[in-house]
Amino acid sequence: MRNPLLCGGVFVLILAGIISVGSPAQEKGKGGKKMPSQEEMMKRWQESMTPGVAHNAFENFVGSWDAETKTWMSGPGPEPAISKGTSDYTLTFGGRFLQQQYAGEMMGQRP
Repeated sequence: MRNPLLCGGVFVLILAGIISVGSPAQEKGKGGKKMPSQEEMMKRWQESMTPGVAHNAFENFVGSWDAETKTWMSGPGPEPAISKGTSDYTLTFGGRFLQQQYAGEMMGQRP
């Protein structure tokens, strides 16, 4: 049978050891590096939220597109059910995202 007092003492020692050890992030902040000014942080934030070159690729998709969807209901054997539809793409949030609005049919019916 374990001694509850001994287990409690070991737990307290482990907890004290964990609390007394500083995290690496705290130690790095105390080093020679100075925190950037408010203006510098705002400038960096503006640069990071400005759409970049990768966002320009979205422009290739903007517009209205005809769509054809093939669905295999019973596996790869029989012919697929083919549905027609349209897909409209627009840029949102200042060119950061590409939004798709799809309208089509399924099994001969439109929603």
